[in-house]
Amino acid sequence: MDPQHVGHGPRHHGTGAAHARRHGPYARAGVAPRLRAVRDDEGAPCGRPGLAVPRGLPRAHARCAALRGSPAEWRRQVRDHRAVVRRLLGLAASFCLAGCAVSDPTQYYTLGQAAAGSVESRANASTPRSGVAGTGTVTIGVGPVIVPSYLDRSQIVTRTSADQVELSMFHRWAEPLADGITRILAEEIGARVPSERIVMFPWRGTVARAIQYQVVVAVVRFDGRPGGDVTLDTRWRILGRDGDELAFRRSTVVEAAAGPGYERMVAAMARALVALGHEIAAEIRSMPEGSRR
Repeated sequence: MDPQHVGHGPRHHGTGAAHARRHGPYARAGVAPRLRAVRDDEGAPCGRPGLAVPRGLPRAHARCAALRGSPAEWRRQVRDHRAVVRRLLGLAASFCLAGCAVSDPTQYYTLGQAAAGSVESRANASTPRSGVAGTGTVTIGVGPVIVPSYLDRSQIVTRTSADQVELSMFHRWAEPLADGITRILAEEIGARVPSERIVMFPWRGTVARAIQYQVVVAVVRFDGRPGGDVTLDTRWRILGRDGDELAFRRSTVVEAAAGPGYERMVAAMARALVALGHEIAAEIRSMPEGSRR
């Protein structure tokens, strides 16, 4: 081996190490400071250990730190979120309770007690006439009362024209209209005809066999308008014990309401029924006693 070459070996080896240090990947001027990792107390980027954030990227590091936040900050945000949710649920519950507390604006009506109990009615009933009135042992059945389908509902029906009606959403009957009509007619007939008993349809057994006169009513029209007239148009029959038809009539009663409002209109409807009951009672009273058989 050439001594000259051997003599230069160490220098070459040492020069190579220095060369590696000088010309390595981070040896260029200005690169190492920019790529120097952050200090340990600054933390790893986005919570990833072992990955250093270069100092040349401060904005990215700030965004990661903002997204991560400290544990205390994260717990505070969770508490705030839960508090907001609780407030919203409380408001929703308050609105629900307030809606339940609102009173129902619907008003309910019944056909009032018939005026059949007046002194005049009872005086007429106690005055004997030829026929049924003189016996005092009559059993009268009232019903069935048949109403048209446009009236067979809970809403009170008002007429706006000859061929148009309206249904009130906030003014309703407290009982089926047919039941109210039957009740008023039974009260009126019972007060005007001296009878042993007045029964309302339906009836069964011994009561059915005891009935001597049955009043069947078919309502054609029964409506009006608040502050106007009420019209009651009916066809009615009186049947004997064997079902024979003893009388058939058609009655139309027009009654004026005493003022505006549904209450006065309903009162006018009750007065119209009283007038009809008066007419039916007069027909029963005029029948000969022999018609009961």
